[in-house]
Amino acid sequence: MPFAVRALVLLVALAVAGCGSNNKDKIEGRWKVVSVGDGLPSDLRDANLVFGGDGLIGLERPGAAKMAVWRYKLLGGDAADFYDFPPDADERGGLFAGVRGATRVTIRIEKTATAGEKYEGRTMTLTGADGRELKLTRVRG
Repeated sequence: MPFAVRALVLLVALAVAGCGSNNKDKIEGRWKVVSVGDGLPSDLRDANLVFGGDGLIGLERPGAAKMAVWRYKLLGGDAADFYDFPPDADERGGLFAGVRGATRVTIRIEKTATAGEKYEGRTMTLTGADGRELKLTRVRG
């Protein structure tokens, strides 16, 4: 194999290896919805999204009989795929209505500092493929 081809293969391998998720080891845990974007049900404001380290997401809504569960996969940067949704969009609280397969989302997690708090907080902005946003804050404990 010529040197130029080997060098190119090595560069591509290094580039791919460096394309990890910005959210690895930050996303797991319970997140409370604090703001919903246009076109999303306002009752999501009291809901929680629970991200498991096993790739599962649970949506806890007040008054709902059960938690809606689907899967996620972190991709490079702030991207993630959500998939394996419950078939009934009402079960998902109106999130990702009309989605039948996988959907790509952007998840931006930022540190927050509140005066007088001992521990830093985190906020999450979850943006769907349609541009709708959910703003969440990390729940401790």
